[in-house]
Amino acid sequence: YLGDRDGVRTPMQWSPDRNAGFSNASAQKLFLPVINDSEYHFTTVNVEVQQSNPSSLMNWMRRMLQVRRQSKAFAYGQLEFLQPENSKIVAFTRTFEGETLLVIANLSRYTQYLELDLSAYAGTTPVEMFGRTPMPEIKQGHSSFTVGPYGFIWMALQTAGRTDTAAQWDAPALTVHAAWERGLFNALEQKVLPGYLQQCRWFGGKGRKLRDVKVVQQAAFPETDVRLLVVETAFLEGMPDQYGLPLAIVGGQKAVQLLADLPQKVLARFNDGSVVCDALHLPEFQTVLFRALTGDVPFGKPFMLDLESPLEQTAADLKKAASNARVLGGEQSNTSISYADTWLVKFFRKFETGIHPEVEMTQHLTRQEFGVPPFLSALYLKAGDKGGVAAMLTHYTSHQGDGWQFTLDAVGRLFERVLEARITHSEATEEEVIGVVYPGRAAQLGRITADMHSALATPTADAAFKPQSYTGYYGRSLYQGMRGNAARVLRELRRQAPSLSEDAAALAAEVLDGKDVLLKAYEKLLRANVRCNLIRVHGDYHLGQVLNTGQDFVVIDFEGEPRLSLGERRLKRPALRDVAGMVRSFDYAAAAALEKANPEDRDILAPWAAAWTEEVTTSYLNAYFERGQGQGYLPDDEVATRLLLDLHILDKALYEVGYELSYRPQQVSIPLKAVSRLLGALRS
Repeated sequence: YLGDRDGVRTPMQWSPDRNAGFSNASAQKLFLPVINDSEYHFTTVNVEVQQSNPSSLMNWMRRMLQVRRQSKAFAYGQLEFLQPENSKIVAFTRTFEGETLLVIANLSRYTQYLELDLSAYAGTTPVEMFGRTPMPEIKQGHSSFTVGPYGFIWMALQTAGRTDTAAQWDAPALTVHAAWERGLFNALEQKVLPGYLQQCRWFGGKGRKLRDVKVVQQAAFPETDVRLLVVETAFLEGMPDQYGLPLAIVGGQKAVQLLADLPQKVLARFNDGSVVCDALHLPEFQTVLFRALTGDVPFGKPFMLDLESPLEQTAADLKKAASNARVLGGEQSNTSISYADTWLVKFFRKFETGIHPEVEMTQHLTRQEFGVPPFLSALYLKAGDKGGVAAMLTHYTSHQGDGWQFTLDAVGRLFERVLEARITHSEATEEEVIGVVYPGRAAQLGRITADMHSALATPTADAAFKPQSYTGYYGRSLYQGMRGNAARVLRELRRQAPSLSEDAAALAAEVLDGKDVLLKAYEKLLRANVRCNLIRVHGDYHLGQVLNTGQDFVVIDFEGEPRLSLGERRLKRPALRDVAGMVRSFDYAAAAALEKANPEDRDILAPWAAAWTEEVTTSYLNAYFERGQGQGYLPDDEVATRLLLDLHILDKALYEVGYELSYRPQQVSIPLKAVSRLLGALRS
C-alpha cells in the first residue's frame, strides 16, 4: 500500500525487538513503517530467528553458497547442455581444470524421471555435493535419475579410485593474504583441512566419509601470534568431532626450514613465501606453552589454568627446561612434549567440553600415591559456558621405551632363537626357548595392574571414585553395550570390506558370517550371577600405556578409549575390562611381530608365537589374581570371573577392529585374526 518501490524499502527486520531491531526511535519517526502483516510480522520473520533455525531460508542459502565456493567450475567451467527426452528437466555439465560437475534441475511441480547419456563420463563416480554421498559408478549407456518437484541435484563426477585421504601430504598454495582473516579461515575449511586431517595420526575419522570441516572457535594464545583453532569435522554418518589445532604463520628462513624438515606439519603456503604450520613444532610456542602451564603467563578469556601448586624449581631451572623441549615420537591420539626430560606436556588433539578423565584420574592417583607421573596443572579453553582441557602438565618419567616396544623386542629375540636353531615347536620345551625373563616381567605388570585397581577402588570423598555394586540391571546394560559395540563394528566392517586387502577381506567375510554366533555369546551376561564392585578403570589399558623403566613399569595415559564420549569414559566398570585389554595387547604384539617376519618363516614361527602368548598371559593373570584376591573389584566366583574376562576380551578384539578401520586400516587383519580365532572357540 506504500506505492512505488517503498514496499521493499521498509526497515530491515533484524530481531523481534522494538522496530524490528532497526531503530530505537518512535515508530512514527521512522521514514517508512515496519511490516505488521500477520504472516510476515517482524516478531516471527527476522534475521535472529533465521540464524537460530538450521532449516531456515537464510541458513539454506549459506549452505548453497558454501558448496558453490568449493568448486571453481561453477563460475569458470565450460558449459555443455545435455539433452534429456523429458522436457521438464534442464541438465548440463560444467568442466574446469579437470573437475566436472553435473547439474540437473526439475522445472515441474511434480516428481520427474529422466535418462541421460553419460557415456563420455563412464568410469566416474557421481558424488552428491551437499551430503558428499557417492552414487553408483557411471557405465556405458544411459543413466537414470529421479528429481523431486522443483528439485535439483549437484554432483561432482570423480574419477574411479579417487580418495580424499592424502598418502603424502603436499601443502597447497593459497592466494589469500597471510593473515588471520576470514579469507584464510575459508581456505583452511575448504581447501586445506579436509586433506590435511586425513594424514594426521591423531585424526579419528579416517574410516568415515568426511562431509565438511568448520572452524567453530579461534583464540589468540597469550604472548604469541599463535591461533588455537577448534575445528569441527562432520561426517556422512555419526556425530561430528572437534579437534584442537594451534597454528602459526611463519615466513623467511624459518618457513623454508619447516618445508624441508617437517613438511607434514605445514598446512599451506602463501605467495609471499610464508607458511601456516602446526605451532606445537615451533620452539618459541613450546616455550610459551610450558610457561603458561607453570603459571608464568597471564591468561584472559577464553583460557583458564588449573594449577595444583607452584613448581618448586627456580625460575632459572624452569627457563632452562622451557628452552630444552622436544616433541616425542610415536604420536598417537595426542601430542606430547618433553621439557629437559623433567616435565611433560600433553596437548589434547580431540577437544571435548566437560570433566576430562585424563586430568581427573591422574589427580586422583597422584593423591593415592600410586606410581603415576604426578599431576601439576591443566589448561582449559572455554567454549560458550563450558570448558574443555587443551593441555596438561605432569612430571616426566625416565624410561627405556614403552611396554609395546619392550614386548616386540622380546618376541623378536624369541623368533631369532627359533630361526637360528630351526627349532620346531615339538622339538624343545617352551621354557627352554621362551625363557623366564619376559614372563617374570609380565607377572610384575599383573601386580602393578592389581595395585592400580586397588588405588582406584579406595573410597574417597569424591563420588566419582566411590565403588558401586554390580547389579542385574548393570549386567543387562553391559550386555546391551557389548552387543551394540559388536553390531556397530560389524556394520563398519561390512561397509569397508570391499576396500580392504585380499587377506583382510577374506577374514572380514569369515567374521561377518559369524555375526549371529558373536552376538549370542553376550547373552550369557543376562543369566550370570556376578558379585563384585564396579570401579573407575584405566579404560584403554595396553602395552603402549606403560613405560618400561628397566626395573619396573609406570602406567600412563588415563584418558580412556578415544572413540567414546567423555561421559562414557568416566563410567564405573568391572576391573577385568583393563585386564582384558592387556591380555589382548600381549596377543596383538605377538601377531604384529609375526606379520613383520619373512613370509617363508611364518610357518615355523606361528606355533611359538601362540605358545609365547599363552605363557605370558598365564603369568600376567596369575600374578594379577593373586595380588587382587579378596578385593571387592573381583568377582567372588571363578565361573563369573572367567565369563567376564572372556567377554571383555571378545569385546576388546572387536573394538580393535573398529579402531584400526578408523586409524590404521592396513593393520586391521591383526585383530580380525583374533576375532576369527575367538569365533572358532565359541563354535566349538
